[in-house]
Amino acid sequence: MQINGDHDLTVSKNGTFEFAPDFGNGSQYVVTVKSQPSGVSCSVHNATGTVTAKVTSVVVSCGTETHSIKTTVNGMEGGSSLVLRNNGADPLTIKDNGEVTFALPVVKGGGYNVTIATQPAGQNCSVTNGSGTAYTDVDTITVNCAPAPGGQGKINITAIRLTSMSLAWTKSACAT
Repeated sequence: MQINGDHDLTVSKNGTFEFAPDFGNGSQYVVTVKSQPSGVSCSVHNATGTVTAKVTSVVVSCGTETHSIKTTVNGMEGGSSLVLRNNGADPLTIKDNGEVTFALPVVKGGGYNVTIATQPAGQNCSVTNGSGTAYTDVDTITVNCAPAPGGQGKINITAIRLTSMSLAWTKSACAT
């Protein structure tokens, strides 16, 4: 096991374990499986958070049966990238709409928690059905993206039977 990419903890049996050193109140944490045990796969549930007291919600599940975590992305505009993470790890960079699958499967009965690590430029995206427990392959996660408020949007103009024309555009504030 590893926390925040640099503190290691070797776990060789079932039980409760603690990382050293202690992390101060307000510290962010990400727990990952540094290396998988031979013959099984392990995944971490509740892998990310902020320390406000002793953290007891992180659970590591291991087994031989694993399930894929798939996400459908809608509303992405070309030319930008969205980065998702599952359980605080397994970064997945997305450039187009459609279905994508995380590289690391989740062990049967293990948790998944899909979050947005990096928003695409000029857009805000949100995750729906992003967390749960995987008993089968998961394909119900949706990421919907829309232009960011106050961001720059594209204005499409369609011209029909045009011989010549001059366009002017003035940006104006809209009252809400």
